[in-house]
Amino acid sequence: MARCPECRENLTADGIGHARDCSRWRGRARLTPSDAQELREERRRQEIAQREREAERRRQIVARTSAALLGAAPTTSSSRSSLDDVAYNVHNAYDWQGRGDQCVTAVVRKSNGRHVVFAQRFMTAMEEYGTRHYADHDLTFKPGGGSHLHAEMYAVLHYLLRGKHPGREIERIGVSKPICPLCRAVLTYLGIRFSESWVTAEASSHWLDPWSLLPSTCKPPVKHWRKDEDPDDGVGGGGGSSFSSPITV
Repeated sequence: MARCPECRENLTADGIGHARDCSRWRGRARLTPSDAQELREERRRQEIAQREREAERRRQIVARTSAALLGAAPTTSSSRSSLDDVAYNVHNAYDWQGRGDQCVTAVVRKSNGRHVVFAQRFMTAMEEYGTRHYADHDLTFKPGGGSHLHAEMYAVLHYLLRGKHPGREIERIGVSKPICPLCRAVLTYLGIRFSESWVTAEASSHWLDPWSLLPSTCKPPVKHWRKDEDPDDGVGGGGGSSFSSPITV
């Protein structure tokens, strides 16, 4: 809160609050009500203009950041396969503001040679980057799959829902971040190839089983990946539950 340098009284936003013996109060006392109202309106206009300038400055920063990300050359890593690199670079074409690891993007190479992108969160910048830097891959982008359905399992669910065996449709899968133990187990069970150097032993706190998301009328072309599990374990039940039981992979 502002304070008058002469009388040290606290002032309101429009500068009112001086003590009566303050020269500034005597100067303000000569203002008519209409003058005071006009002064308040002028200050409001100045505040609005300042907010607009700040908003425009933020828009320019976002535009420059987006342009830099879209123009950045794809990176590679010895830990990733070439398909992992595609997923990683496409995913990071969007400015996640430090939260990019909270979602995943997967790129699958189908048995017919086509490339399809399955992202937990789809952003148009990702498609723009893919078109600019991976035109030879002719990437097809699917809508976002949701927060807890890992991108790898989103791809598996996509084909299960269509009555197709994911392992026969997907030749190889690349992912923007290391594959978690549960996704690794499912991919191994289905015979889908992935980079063994791009995996993590860290369990995911939330994971959705794609079989548990199938409608009751859907008969999947491949049995549940834990088909030999004890039925009393309740694995995969509830559709949206977390899963953290230890597994052997």
